[in-house]
Amino acid sequence: LVDNDNNADGIARIFLDCGDESKIPPPARDVVIEQCKIMEGKAPSAIVAVGPERGWTDEEMIIFVEECGFQSAMLGSSILRVDTAVVSGLGIVSAALDECQSASEREREQKRQKLP
Repeated sequence: LVDNDNNADGIARIFLDCGDESKIPPPARDVVIEQCKIMEGKAPSAIVAVGPERGWTDEEMIIFVEECGFQSAMLGSSILRVDTAVVSGLGIVSAALDECQSASEREREQKRQKLP
């Protein structure tokens, strides 16, 4: 088991979930971007868990969130087959990580240009 304070290590832990009628998870991209903001200029890395087509059980979700520090996220409103969700999830998360890296590099360059 890992420390539940996953913000400190710079890893966006995401388990893909389509949610239910009462709770809709945030988009995976938003979870990564939020982790990037927490890291204050350092691009995070990510761990993505993709579940079965039937969805995660309540017990599995509790383990991910409470014991492993994951955050539920979604890829959109469509329910995808597992093989499609893996490719889509990795593409979305990878693009968000690239966006964080680019923003971090821009910030460093702006700070460098302000130095006397």
